[in-house]
Amino acid sequence: MGRRGKMFSRKRKKDMWGFFLIVLVIFITVTFGIILLSAKSKTTTLDRKTLCPAKGIVGKTAILIDRTDPLTNMQQQELKIYLNDIKTSIPIHAAISIYGMDKAMPDRIEPEIYLCNPGKGENKSPWLSNPALIKKVWQKKFSNQLDDIINRLMEPLEIPNSPIMEAIKAVAISEFIGEDNKGISKHLVIVSDMMQHTPLYSHYRKRPNFKAYKASQAFEQHLADLHGVTVEIFYIRRPKLSSFAQGKEHIQFWQQYIYAMGGTLIRIRSIN
Repeated sequence: MGRRGKMFSRKRKKDMWGFFLIVLVIFITVTFGIILLSAKSKTTTLDRKTLCPAKGIVGKTAILIDRTDPLTNMQQQELKIYLNDIKTSIPIHAAISIYGMDKAMPDRIEPEIYLCNPGKGENKSPWLSNPALIKKVWQKKFSNQLDDIINRLMEPLEIPNSPIMEAIKAVAISEFIGEDNKGISKHLVIVSDMMQHTPLYSHYRKRPNFKAYKASQAFEQHLADLHGVTVEIFYIRRPKLSSFAQGKEHIQFWQQYIYAMGGTLIRIRSIN
């Protein structure tokens, strides 16, 4: 092959490599574009205020905190640890709401806060998102806000009654009933000494007896729909009540109450 032929052959190889590189660049660009469009199409639109997905939530956790009696410092510290565990276990795109029992007789109740877990970005690709920014949003707009409300609700109020049953019914109406709440997980957390005390019915007047309570007018007024709801109670122990009110019988009363309302009691944890 002559000099001219060799030059032509080298030029042809360069042209082929150039063509190959152009095709490769186009392929990579198109593939990356498809990945970006796919990722964008799968991005969940969140409400700016609640961080809840527009397409609907996957579950609900409602926390009811009884403020009618003070907590010791140790009880507050222990509760904050357990409530933090609940906060960090909320699934992505599930809601958490916190209620304070701060009315003598609630006919309705509004949450102090209602937010959805937007996720921390731990499963996000650094190429397609900004995990650090996502985690910052989780910390500032979700975690810190919930902590602020919990800290505030640990402060007691002077309330003449302890309408625990009325508050449970009000939360059930606000959070768990209706078509919008079908097909999602539902969880109720109650932080209280569970000493019901209203003019209609009180655990201070005599030892709680569920059979007698169920036959009373109070039972009819306290009926709450907890079907499909798992219930967890943080049972605040009061030393002054241990001899005549709190204890095994009292806990059994609440087990029967939750069952009668259709709920599933999964745990009673004593806070001493």
